[in-house]
Amino acid sequence: MCSSDLLTNSYKDDTPSWAPNSKFIIFTRMNPHKNNYKSNYSSLYITNLNGDLVKKIDSEYDASDADWIKINF
Repeated sequence: MCSSDLLTNSYKDDTPSWAPNSKFIIFTRMNPHKNNYKSNYSSLYITNLNGDLVKKIDSEYDASDADWIKINF
C-alpha cells in the first residue's frame, strides 16, 4: 500500500492517526444529521490497514481529532 491509496470511500473522512502497533487507524468522519435542518456531526471510526473493516466508536457527543495513548496498568 502506498500513501496515496484510499482506506475509506468517504470524502468526509479526516484527521487519521496510526495506532502504536501500526495495525489500525482512527479517524474522524462527518455524518449528516438525522434532521436535515441541523448541521452535520462528527464521529470517530477505526479501520484496519486494508480498509475492509470500518467500525464506529460510540459516543454521546461529537468527536474529532482522535489520538492514541498508552495506558500502563
